[in-house]
Amino acid sequence: MNRALLVAKREYRAVTATRSYRVSLIILPLMFIVMGFAATMLRPSGNGAYMLLDRSGRYESAIPAHADDLSRTELPANVNPLASQREFASAIGPALGEKFTTADGPRNLVLAIYIPADIGAPGANIHAWTSAIPSGAASTLIGEIRDRVTNDLRARQMETFGLDAPQITQLQTIAAPITITALSPGGGPSARLVLPVVSAYLLLMASIVSGSLLLQGLIEERSSKLLESLLACVNADELMRGKLLGVGTAGLTLIGAWIACALLGVNFFHSGSAMALRTALASIQSPLLAFEILFYFLAGFLVIGMLFLAVGAMSDSMQDAQGYLGPMMMALMLPSIFMISSGIVNPASMLPKVMTWIPIYTPFAMMLRLGNNAPPAVILGSGALLIIFIWIEITLLGRVFRASLLHTGTPPKIGEIVRFMLAHKPSH
Repeated sequence: MNRALLVAKREYRAVTATRSYRVSLIILPLMFIVMGFAATMLRPSGNGAYMLLDRSGRYESAIPAHADDLSRTELPANVNPLASQREFASAIGPALGEKFTTADGPRNLVLAIYIPADIGAPGANIHAWTSAIPSGAASTLIGEIRDRVTNDLRARQMETFGLDAPQITQLQTIAAPITITALSPGGGPSARLVLPVVSAYLLLMASIVSGSLLLQGLIEERSSKLLESLLACVNADELMRGKLLGVGTAGLTLIGAWIACALLGVNFFHSGSAMALRTALASIQSPLLAFEILFYFLAGFLVIGMLFLAVGAMSDSMQDAQGYLGPMMMALMLPSIFMISSGIVNPASMLPKVMTWIPIYTPFAMMLRLGNNAPPAVILGSGALLIIFIWIEITLLGRVFRASLLHTGTPPKIGEIVRFMLAHKPSH
């Protein structure tokens, strides 16, 4: 194991020192920064509208018709002024993002607020629906409404209880309960989509970048005969484990840099993508969900990395590798991208459910389904399937790796690869 760690350390240094790795390290953060500045600078101002339904009848007149760049719009014809919270939510969900008439002209609806008739009673919350995590004028307006209702509730309690010291202390703890739901235009919950989609695309991008570096490094070692020197110091299994660990760690370093840049960006930019990322981060409310995402991410990384490692072991040059890479990349990328795209349109679509049980696509499918509250039985079953598949993959492709390391000449054909996999003892 110590020798495998030495190989991993060597691989990590070799990969991170390459120019292509450094370009990959900065290109995505640079694009994010440029797009963030552009979106923030070009973001239109003064085009927001908000809608208010005050069932209590106590606060609507005190709430301003204009709040910074927000203007109030009237309730649409399909909304009953006596609607319940659920009825109001069903009516305004599809309307978020649509244009409404205001005193300042047509504006996009970005905020809808509902004050129940029994506000102050247990479980009676002010509810606000937004097209993203509220910021700027929307956040200010929500705070003002909450403060107004809070002060009114305290005043009513004072009239009921009087003004002795214990009761004043109790009154200081009273606050108007409020629930904020971030919705994408059309009523779909954006947080449930952004996090799994970003995770799945990130896994696909990082796996291909890291796998390509692993493949290139192994082919260079084969062509320069350096591989023979390495095998004089370590055995094939240690070399395989070390390369997977070293390049995998370099890939995770790459991902970590991208995530760190994204976390910094959401605090400085006010573009739609930054708001969507804030929504996604706010949706991670349990350590279990974070662990599940990490498990599928690492498992997917290992599944794809092992494929690239086997291709590298069988190829003397990048030209030889192309014969394997073309079909492999088509089989990996096209179904995954199609599945992710379908998940954006319909998170409950059948395709992710079917591809959950095809091990090579399981990590991508389950990341989408985690954002749509996948059943615990599906999480446990797919996790067990993935662990078994990884063990089989490492066993079979490990045999191919060992048998092909010192193989020269024409790359092995399909029949030879199958024979390597079925061999009980590694070929030398």
